[in-house]
Amino acid sequence: MRRRDFLRTGAALAVGGLAGGSKAFSYTPVKGAETAAALPTVRLGTLEVSRLILGSNPFWGYSHKSPQLDEEMRRYHTDERIMQILDEAADCGLTALASPPDERWVNLWTRYLAKGGRLKIWISQCHGHPEQMPEEIDRSVKAGAKAIFIQGARVEEQFGQGNFDVLRSWIERIKKAGLPAGAAAHWPEIHPELERRKFPTDFYYQCFYNVSNSSDYSAA
Repeated sequence: MRRRDFLRTGAALAVGGLAGGSKAFSYTPVKGAETAAALPTVRLGTLEVSRLILGSNPFWGYSHKSPQLDEEMRRYHTDERIMQILDEAADCGLTALASPPDERWVNLWTRYLAKGGRLKIWISQCHGHPEQMPEEIDRSVKAGAKAIFIQGARVEEQFGQGNFDVLRSWIERIKKAGLPAGAAAHWPEIHPELERRKFPTDFYYQCFYNVSNSSDYSAA
């Protein structure tokens, strides 16, 4: 499948899903999807995944627009809908998704795999309070994440306060568990600085739709 074809198909699926309103969600697998041509891949340390990775913000109501849209997203994305979206993504050639290791997701992921779900790789996005971060990392490992990264806002908090030892300890905890470890950010200067400090990261997530500068940071 060419990239243009994939984007066109994905847009049609998205429009179709939203147009359904409160009607029951249904999805018919693409004919031949089980043997569809693979998308280009990228390596996250030792893990190979499709270069396009499914995100999960809409599942949990993180619209970054308004409380009303947040609530609409949460209502729309039932567990059954989410699991069918995961299969849609797999049919389009995606091999991985990123999601926080919250309780609802961990339970859903376990049920999805048990039912024979076709998307097999979960990349955990740890986003808890700093005091909870070690526990989130451990929970991700136990729940079967294939790679783990620290969410951008949490990375920026530690970076902005100069707490490099804290941030390094999280990355090293992931590495100690034997998984690829990553860091996310909105600030474009963070990743080069982590590289300069020789952080043992395997990959980075960089936001491009809302790139900001650390000068905007406020501890308040």
